Parts: sequence; C-alpha cells; structure tokens
Amino acid sequence: MPQSVMDFIDTTAYQFYTTKDKKYFNEFVKHATPIIQRMVHKTCAGSSWDVDELFSILLADMWRLFNRWEPEEGKKFHWLVLRQLKNKIINYVHQVRGRPHRVCNVCNTKQKDGVSECIECGAFLRLPDIMISGTFETTYTAHHPDYLGDIANRQLVTKLLRQVKDKDPKTYKILQLMLAGCSKSEISREINLAQNAMNNRIRKCRKIINNLVKETNHG
Repeated sequence: MPQSVMDFIDTTAYQFYTTKDKKYFNEFVKHATPIIQRMVHKTCAGSSWDVDELFSILLADMWRLFNRWEPEEGKKFHWLVLRQLKNKIINYVHQVRGRPHRVCNVCNTKQKDGVSECIECGAFLRLPDIMISGTFETTYTAHHPDYLGDIANRQLVTKLLRQVKDKDPKTYKILQLMLAGCSKSEISREINLAQNAMNNRIRKCRKIINNLVKETNHG
C-alpha cells in the first residue's frame, strides 16, 4: 500500500471519528477499493469463488471498522484495515470450502463451535449469502446507490430474522433458504409449501421491512 494512500486512510478515519460525516467513509472506499479488489482477485483466481460476493463482504466489514474505530497512540487505522482484510478473507475461504465458519456474514457475530446457523440472527453459516451479492436488496428493498447499501441491508436482514424466528418458524425457514441462494421452486419442494402461499409470507416480510425502515429513519 503506497504511503500516500495509508496517510489518506488514517486521515479520513480520524475525520469521521470527529465529525461522524459518512462522506469520509465514501472517500475512504474510493482509495481502499483498488487494494480490496487486488486482494479479492488474488484470492479467487483459479477458483469458482464469487469475486463480487467476497468484495461486498470485505466492504461491509470495512464500514464496521470505520464506524467503531477510536484513535489510539501508536496504532494507525490502516494497520487495522490490512489485518482485518486478511482475517476476513481467511474466514471466507473456510466458508466456501465447507469448514465451520467462525463469523456470520450477515451480522458479524462470532460463532460457537459446531453450529450451522448464526447464534445471533439465525442466518446459515456455510452457504452463500444471496443478500451480499445484491439480490436481496433488489428483491425486498429500494436500491441504495452509495457504499452503505449492503450494510443497511445486513442490518435489516438481522432484525427481520429475529422478528420471525419464534413467531413464524416456516417463514423463518423460507428466509434462511432464500439467503442461502435457493430458488422459489427449490424452497417450495424443501418445505412442502405451495408457491402462492410462500409468496404471501414474503409479502408479509416486505411489510415488516417497511416498518423496520420507518423505525430506523425515525430513530
């Protein structure tokens, strides 16, 4: 990473810390994107792994770091960025190879050994997350043109799964399978539910999401 880029990343992190203006995250991403892209393409080269999926995972994690970072003497933000990018890539490789995944790609919660679903939000851990690639966004919510779109969707998914987990187990199962990338016909066969009945449940989920968005905007 060139020194000029490292200095810029450290500066934007500090500016965001003092102002909480999200424009600094967008500026950070413009400079960090080429670095993230090189790491992603190097990781996925020669494999069938999804470049866009991994890029979105890393970008979402950069927002988490950016949003929580606090200045500490002797520790630069760009050091944290490089270390976390490497760690997140290792987690992704473990996931796509079928090994137990240690961090949920939806809510970033650390997992216990031997679990197949996130202990916090209930998302599947070992299967591809369709929401990360943008399909969930275009299916359920309006398009977000900025860099924070994927992160906003992750938060909505987490809240949605929590709401339906105990109240409506069948809808919860539908959402899990959709997040795992299954088609409607595959889900219909898996849970033995007609597609029109499944569509009604999905429409209810859209209403829940609309309410969650309103709560977030008013919060």
